[in-house]
Amino acid sequence: MRTDGTGAIQFQPDTEFRRFCAVSEAVAEAAGRGLREMLQSLEDGVGRPVAVAGESWQILACSKAAPWREGETAFRAQDGEKVRGAMERARHCRFKIGSFTKLCIWRAAKGGRVLGYLVLEENLRPLDEWEQQVIDRALPLIALELMDREEMDTRSGDEFLERLIAGEEDTPYLCTLHGFDDTKKHICIVARSLGSGEEGSRGHAARGLARSMALAAGDRGVFLGTRDDLAAMFVYFPADVPDPEVLAEGRGILAGALERMRRHGQKAQLGMSSPNGSMAEVRQCFLQAAASVELGRRIFQADSYVYEDQYLYHILYESMSREKLRALYERTVKPLVDYDRQAGTEFVKTLLLFLKMGQNASRTAQKLYIHRNTFLYRIKKIKEILGSDLSGSDSALMIQLGFRAAVLLGEYKGQRELLE
Repeated sequence: MRTDGTGAIQFQPDTEFRRFCAVSEAVAEAAGRGLREMLQSLEDGVGRPVAVAGESWQILACSKAAPWREGETAFRAQDGEKVRGAMERARHCRFKIGSFTKLCIWRAAKGGRVLGYLVLEENLRPLDEWEQQVIDRALPLIALELMDREEMDTRSGDEFLERLIAGEEDTPYLCTLHGFDDTKKHICIVARSLGSGEEGSRGHAARGLARSMALAAGDRGVFLGTRDDLAAMFVYFPADVPDPEVLAEGRGILAGALERMRRHGQKAQLGMSSPNGSMAEVRQCFLQAAASVELGRRIFQADSYVYEDQYLYHILYESMSREKLRALYERTVKPLVDYDRQAGTEFVKTLLLFLKMGQNASRTAQKLYIHRNTFLYRIKKIKEILGSDLSGSDSALMIQLGFRAAVLLGEYKGQRELLE
């Protein structure tokens, strides 16, 4: 098969054309029976092992003679990144591993969105033109199959996530059915797209965020699901790994996911839960991560936020209504906030630093670069405004909670670093 000057296909001899038609029809017919059958038809037609890999180069399906198995990774991480870079610049590329294995790789895309990659071994000889045309005809069918599979997996995973969060009685059975490892420790990372759009596009954006998080998790086992406009990922850790180690690795995954999303133009807010060690805590794990998404941007103007970092805020946010938060704020620190606004003083900063320094007058005066007597005058004035002598741990805790209530209400935005 050759092309003329216009790029039109010219099959010569006639047997090539018959082979092209026969293989293309076989692949199209196999499309109704699933991805594995399609790939086997391709292998039978072009005489090369073939497989389809996902975005993380995990094998999704393969023909019988392929050297991979489903679930395996097609490349080492560094090789996969090289191929991904080449695929971003071209529709397909050739790649060599070691001294013998030669691979031909195509993007399987729909509407500009990459759904996976077709990988074909090309060791003995390059593909003929008619074989290339067979591949070109098969790619749209493979993309449609991947899209259908993704939609089915997403619906199934989303339904399971809802039941997992609800804590239904048959959760252990459902975990086995959906591949959720309930024998290990977990953290939950949740992402919300910051883009606007209709409900359907928000759901599509959430699935894209879920894929980015999974890629950032690398070889670590995960479960993915979406809920409304949220993408959720549970990351597995051995049950005996200490919580500080889980948090440290989770922060790394969180940072990697955020960086990957930025590189691909995905604007998102991320939040991460505390570690949980039992199925009874899965619902709490998800709600912690979801609350971290909400508080992270609204209060701390941070793209990612970890539940453990500001535990007192979450206690207030989850346990108190807005009316109760306002009552706490007004009973504790509102008079001092109002006084600063009216008089232009910095009594709030003085008080917060005083509490952070363990109510040590000398150290606080040094931090403020003022004379100790000046500081003592300020504290005396603060006590008068608040109607409190600031003595005792209960009084200090109430003031700390009052300022956090003010932040949650949007009444106070200064000196928040002194609350950390």
